[in-house]
Amino acid sequence: MWCLQLLLSLLMIIKDVSSQWNVWMPRDISTMTNSCVVIPCTFMYPSGVRPYRGVHGIWYFGQPYPQFFPPVVFKSRTDIVHESYKGRTRLLGDLAQRNCTLRIGSVGTEHAGRYYFRADLGGANIFTYPDFSELKVLDQPNIDVPEEIVSNENLELTCYAPDNCPDVSPEITWLYAEYLPDPSSSPTTWRRATRRCCPARWPSSPGPCTTE
Repeated sequence: MWCLQLLLSLLMIIKDVSSQWNVWMPRDISTMTNSCVVIPCTFMYPSGVRPYRGVHGIWYFGQPYPQFFPPVVFKSRTDIVHESYKGRTRLLGDLAQRNCTLRIGSVGTEHAGRYYFRADLGGANIFTYPDFSELKVLDQPNIDVPEEIVSNENLELTCYAPDNCPDVSPEITWLYAEYLPDPSSSPTTWRRATRRCCPARWPSSPGPCTTE
């Protein structure tokens, strides 16, 4: 009996979610300068709403309120977008399938900030979702260095670079690695990383880590 009650409760929750305006996208996402970024996005609208002349969408930058004229990142009805996004954006998802996934190319630091999606189903059925995805743009990868370094013991340095551009995965290169005795490296599975393990006896600090 309790299983039936649980199932009914879950069905009611699913029905309630499907009858509302909802969007799902990562709250935070990052990429490197001059790379691209793909923001995964799916959206829902009330089950009683019937799209009029198709499903259209708009991506805004900075804020979700059209009356304040936020920069238009992408617009499915026309190719009119803000100057800083011309030739940089395209929709990877199918709006008819409620997929609003966006790709931004040649990313610069000026593109860092919050991105909002607006669904346009025709007539009065237009809704800007309050949830957003905040893009962080890095000009260099991050390096994790242990707080304590002990002489003659192995030291692990880890270099991270965001890998949210399917077209071009980052390649990490250590500079001045010839000063490190017997270095080794290994990648991670979900993001590109290079690790160097060696006795902490180099004459100076390890060289910078760069991406290509």
